[in-house]
Amino acid sequence: MSKIFIAFQYRGENEEKVENWLNIIKDELIRRKKDYFCSFWHENEFQRKGYTAEQMYNFCLNELKKCKTVVFLIRSEKDSQGMKIELKHALNNSKKIIVIIKKDLEFEEYRKNADYLLEIKDISELKDKIREIEV
Repeated sequence: MSKIFIAFQYRGENEEKVENWLNIIKDELIRRKKDYFCSFWHENEFQRKGYTAEQMYNFCLNELKKCKTVVFLIRSEKDSQGMKIELKHALNNSKKIIVIIKKDLEFEEYRKNADYLLEIKDISELKDKIREIEV
């Protein structure tokens, strides 16, 4: 079974809204019996272990290396340095790149490197279209 890495914008975002979006992706992966990694569900572990930002990045990048596919969830205009690093690693390691992005956002670097691009207008459209993605 190939593992899927889920990358997302987090800093400055509403945690509950981020979780709602991520849960749609996670639930679909579970439905398909796909193994996945998303740092969102490791935050308590990172805090409990007292990880620095660098330790968290290293942990996540090691997980990314184990994955065949990286899903980038882009739902706001806020730039994410972490996602830029993840994109660089995904490209350098020939990972399949899936981009889920709100239609009105640019982020050309992600769009042009996507093996699969899903443009959506809101969370309800993500719910409707999530099954279209080939992982």
